Amino acid sequence: MSETSPGAAFPRWHFGVHQLRSAGSSPRDIVRTIRRTRDRRIPMDALLLDGFGEGAASWSERTRRRVAEDLGDLRVRTVGLADAEQALPASRIGHDCSVTPLAELLSHVSAAPTNSLVEFSASGADDSLAVLRALECAFLLPMVALRLPFGPAGREFWDLAREEEERVRRLLELRMELLPYLETSLHRSLTGGAPLVSQPQAADGDAWMIGDSLVIAPQADVQATSRSLALPAGEWYHYWTGRRYGGDHPITVEAGHGTPPLFFRAGSVLPSEPVRQHTGEVVPAVTFLDVYSGDALDGELTDCDENGRAAARTTFRGELDYGSMQLEIDGSPEAQRPDLRMMWSVRVHGLGGSVRSVLVDGAPVEAGAGSRVLEFSFRATGARQMLEVEFDEY
Repeated sequence: MSETSPGAAFPRWHFGVHQLRSAGSSPRDIVRTIRRTRDRRIPMDALLLDGFGEGAASWSERTRRRVAEDLGDLRVRTVGLADAEQALPASRIGHDCSVTPLAELLSHVSAAPTNSLVEFSASGADDSLAVLRALECAFLLPMVALRLPFGPAGREFWDLAREEEERVRRLLELRMELLPYLETSLHRSLTGGAPLVSQPQAADGDAWMIGDSLVIAPQADVQATSRSLALPAGEWYHYWTGRRYGGDHPITVEAGHGTPPLFFRAGSVLPSEPVRQHTGEVVPAVTFLDVYSGDALDGELTDCDENGRAAARTTFRGELDYGSMQLEIDGSPEAQRPDLRMMWSVRVHGLGGSVRSVLVDGAPVEAGAGSRVLEFSFRATGARQMLEVEFDEY
């Protein structure tokens, strides 16, 4: 990653879902289109016009102001129309996934993931499945704006087949759920941690890591329903099935439409949130902690102020031994914002046995075990808390 000051700030909305549209559209059509995006509950944070507003130079000042106000009422930020402080990185890269290999995009993004904005398009996406495949290649990458509508037929998300529209919505919702992990990974990268985006040596050019705990390997071929890859060293959990895989050797996994191969590192503790349509919505009271079972457990959560500067840090450390798991949550009470982290909802993956007891600071907590996941919730104190789980190993 290119050098960036540890004090650099990236407000959370920078990691939200961005759309890029032609300013050649009428102002009325642009507002109607974004209103429809909201009505169909497709997550969105910011709207960019071609040239960051230069394409709208023919609009009158009154029209520009009215468009910004109307979209502001929909809680959509308009970049280049009104507030200069909302500007994203001025350097832009166009990537058309229909004509340019994905590896070329990933090579650039891994070198400078926050210094440029990627204008992501799919000129050849001529049906619903092609649009979905295109989105699978970009929905988790940072600093990406989706150039809509996609393809020669000018497809908006609601012009897709009903099933594909729902799959698109789920992918964008997953991005919003993972905002705490994306933010934390950025701040860790700025202080010497793993790069925000990198290409693991074991994988081919169409797979990449975000932070140190997430690998995604999208299948761009519309007809294919599986793909082969080699994961980095260690053990990894397949997000969609819960199955555990070893790294450093070729595997073949399902790559269904709307379910691109996505893996989380065994031993990682990943923070996430309930779905929001945009980052300006009320902060959820619950923060999820997905614990992917491994011998040693570790993770981190960086909370930021409204300007994107790190305000508080919570670490997760523990171990999993035969029949027991311990996890320490260590926060900083003097910096913790009580309105931000009120409840922890822990989801433990891969225990492989029935649960005997769950204790939080020595007190029993009711837990429910689904087909693959143990779940329990408790109040976040902002200070040190200890979790202990006893289970039957088999």
